[in-house]
Amino acid sequence: MVDPYLIFTQIWDRPIMEHIAAETNRYAQQVASQMFPSNNLHPHSRISQWHDTTPDELYVYFGLILAMGIVVKSRIEDYWSSNLDIFYTPGFSAHMSIDRFISLNKCVNNEDMCAQDLDPSEARLFKIKPLLTHLNDKFQSLYTPPRTLLWMKVY
Repeated sequence: MVDPYLIFTQIWDRPIMEHIAAETNRYAQQVASQMFPSNNLHPHSRISQWHDTTPDELYVYFGLILAMGIVVKSRIEDYWSSNLDIFYTPGFSAHMSIDRFISLNKCVNNEDMCAQDLDPSEARLFKIKPLLTHLNDKFQSLYTPPRTLLWMKVY
């Protein structure tokens, strides 16, 4: 039997998760440092409560993202709702608070990484280039197609 977790961790291995954690933490510090001088960093804002993420926490975060593709709700908040109705999903809040999820979501999806001195076509891929390289390497090392591939003509 194939273990989905094993497959996931073979593709999204520790080194790439450490890279994502480092970039996420760097971006969170950048956001906080930009907000501080202009007095926009409020004591109760999510970014002021930031603590560095880890690869282990990111595995949970990505697991929740994958679960959201299976359990579809109309709003993010609904996954953490404590209403005991038929749509109750306690697994989300058992693994991460909604505030932490939203903070991670903002910082993992780093919008300000700049690609200076690159032409526009290169700049678009700059941020995801390490992930593309990693995934290409992983897919090539984890899957070897059969010696002969059958090509089917699609009509």
